[in-house]
Order: sequence, then structure tokens, then C-alpha cells
Amino acid sequence: MKSMALWGTSLGLAVMLVATGCGGKTGGKLTTGTVDSATLVQNDPEYQKTAADYAKARVDLQTKINKEVKDRGGPSSLSQSDLKRFQQMNVDLDKKWGEKTNTFLKKRFDAIQAAAKAVCDDKGIDLVLVDTPGFPTVEYGAVNITQDVELKLQQTSPAKSK
Repeated sequence: MKSMALWGTSLGLAVMLVATGCGGKTGGKLTTGTVDSATLVQNDPEYQKTAADYAKARVDLQTKINKEVKDRGGPSSLSQSDLKRFQQMNVDLDKKWGEKTNTFLKKRFDAIQAAAKAVCDDKGIDLVLVDTPGFPTVEYGAVNITQDVELKLQQTSPAKSK
């Protein structure tokens, strides 16, 4: 489910990158670049912390629910309202972390787009497409700028400059 959300967001980034263009100066010849946005997101320390925090919150909630079930005498002692409440607790947790993830991804993809534009300007690339290992957009002939974009992101990240 999350990989589909990441893929969908990556597709959205592709449209943004294509729509804005990079404005290369190749004199009639179109130079295409690719960027693996999934790798850029997964390598991000803030994303890794967010994922770890979500996993901890998920374990903490399950521990809380398990304790309550045990304290009430086991699963057979639970009412329908108990089960619905536990289900709602899970829904609320997922909603909270879904919102945090979406906020992070929006901010991260804005930064990726800005970094990709800067790399394109430096390298004379006209167009960038999002590429992922599972869904390559260009089989050959494009310049992979993922590492260049990651370096640019590291140079412009407030956390890196402290």
C-alpha cells in the first residue's frame, strides 16, 4: 500500500518535472535525464526517522491493545464495542502518520524538483523523468542524475549545514 502511494507520488513528481522543464541549452537536441525519486526519499534521514517513529507507534499501540485484551480476560471477553474501539485506534494512528508522511513527501518532492532543476541547468538537460528500479521510464539514452540530485539536496539541506 505504501509502495503504491510512493509510486503514485513519484508519478506526480514526474509530471511536475516534465511540466516545468529544465531549460537546457542543447540547440535543438533534446537531452533527457532520469531521477530515481524513490531512492532519494528512502535514503533521506528524515524519512528513515519518520518510518522508524511510525513503526514504534504501531508497536506501542499493539502492546497497549494486547495488554487491555489480557487485562479483560482474553479475546473472548471483549465486546463488539471494544473491538470497534481497537479498530478505531488503529485507523486514527494510520491517519495521523499518513498525514505526517504526506506532508514530508510534499516537502521532499518540492526539494527534489528544485535540486533536479539546478542539476539540469548545470548539465544542460532539457527534460527529467522519474525513474524507479521497478518502473523504468527510459531504457537507454538518458542521463541518470539521481546521485547529482542527492548531492544537491545534501548541500542545500538545513540539517546538513549545522
